Amino acid sequence: MDAALPPLTASTLYLVATPIGNLEDITLRGLRTLKECDLVAAEDTRRTGQLLKHFGIAKPLLSYFQFNEARRSEQIIERLGRGEKIALVTDAGSPGISDPGERVVKAAIAAGFRVEPVPGPSALVAALTASGLPADEFHFIGFLPHKSGQRRTKLEQLKGIPGTLILYESPFRIEKLLTELKDVMPSGKVVLARELTKKFEEFLRGFAEEIDDNGNLVKKKRRQSLLDRMQVVPQLLARGVGRHYQMPARSAAAKKLRRTIDRRDAIIHPKWDRYIDFTGWWEAAEAVDAIELYLESVRVCLHPYLVSYAWNLVTIKGPTKNDVGIGHRTYGKSGPKTKFSTMADVGIVEVLLREWLDAMLMVMVALTQRTDQESEGSMLTRSALVLVYAMLDAQLSVVSQWKLREMPGAFKQEEILFLNEAAIGVGHDGEVWVDTDQHPFKKRIKAIPAVLARCCEGKEFAITLSDKWGAELLSGYTLRSAVMHSIPGQQMPVISKNELKRSVLAVRSYFASLASNLPKTFGFMHTLLTDANRFIP
Repeated sequence: MDAALPPLTASTLYLVATPIGNLEDITLRGLRTLKECDLVAAEDTRRTGQLLKHFGIAKPLLSYFQFNEARRSEQIIERLGRGEKIALVTDAGSPGISDPGERVVKAAIAAGFRVEPVPGPSALVAALTASGLPADEFHFIGFLPHKSGQRRTKLEQLKGIPGTLILYESPFRIEKLLTELKDVMPSGKVVLARELTKKFEEFLRGFAEEIDDNGNLVKKKRRQSLLDRMQVVPQLLARGVGRHYQMPARSAAAKKLRRTIDRRDAIIHPKWDRYIDFTGWWEAAEAVDAIELYLESVRVCLHPYLVSYAWNLVTIKGPTKNDVGIGHRTYGKSGPKTKFSTMADVGIVEVLLREWLDAMLMVMVALTQRTDQESEGSMLTRSALVLVYAMLDAQLSVVSQWKLREMPGAFKQEEILFLNEAAIGVGHDGEVWVDTDQHPFKKRIKAIPAVLARCCEGKEFAITLSDKWGAELLSGYTLRSAVMHSIPGQQMPVISKNELKRSVLAVRSYFASLASNLPKTFGFMHTLLTDANRFIP
């Protein structure tokens, strides 16, 4: 067959499509071109070198990428001028599509050289044809800008374009993209395609699944976000008295509230690319002001029906002893901008250590200080209990994020969404939605280890809560919830030192069980647990 084919043409740039996942994606013509060319220009020479080695091809490699493409283009043009036959390849798929090869192609054409495509695998075509979406008219967008404002502007420009839109996106930004699509194109239909032509290839077509308490996949219903509830609950109350409540959307108070919720989520439910490693007095003051201003908006709408509620608000003191001020702490002031880090920047060991030490130091302080008058506990014991369970939750989140980055191919999309605490789906009317999906405590402490055991350690594992420490763990969380969600008009629960100590020991036993049964995932806890006793007098 090869004898009947014409030889490659001198001074020609061949655009060779390479596998997008499965090595069998490559075409016979693509292999022949790689064998007969004089040079292979590759986006990543290491990855291309592995491809050539697999097929027994030995050719000189020249790297081109985003930061050297101008210089490399000149070198490629120079070599084409000497009559060489050059194959241009990308990491995966057809070169020139969302990669630096586009510049090389333009330079070759401008210099008068022949550019010949060697077609083959393409992620956008594979995704489109298997998506089930209309393929008679489609538009390829590539990657959206990284900055939120530019992304929003681009999506606004795209929403009026007919046909199917094809976007590339990093798996770590998919939740952000779906949130933006929900806002800009609420009536659109969506299909997510990942790991194309690979072992874990998946298409998600408008349904969501979640992980149950035992780590298994089940169907789920949409849940409301915190901001949704802050709008819906007052609106239901207002409707009962013939009024309408609308949470301010563009005011300074609304901005403070959104920033506060963003910080709260980053602290309680940290994510790999959205980790906050420092909060100071300004963030605390803005949080208090944001809540006061929100509650004041509810009071104004429902006045005079919430008499005791209004009385609590007007007792908030202002800047001076004779002044009543709501949201006065940061009024008219400009504070430092919150800086979100990535766990990679901070260091995964540092992140895990900080979460643990912050909680243990608070426990030590609470257990060594005096209690309130005629009480077995204090504000410190309550705060320490809340922080201990926040630490437990954060440790599970951090380890999940760590393993998702370390072993991305080991997880199914539904498991990724669960560990990222996100839910996505398409409603019966075609509405694209994405929600933060913060699961109940008992579910998290059972299901997260089950998922990580299956995906990271290749075995089934179920944490047992039937032991004494399991009962203490759940009992401590019940106390924590009573503190966090105390009933108006009732005295805040007292947390004794003994109750705090039992809860801390239960948390320690929980992590000890994980470290012993899942050493690849939680083995690091042995070091932290060894020093735990010195924090518990």
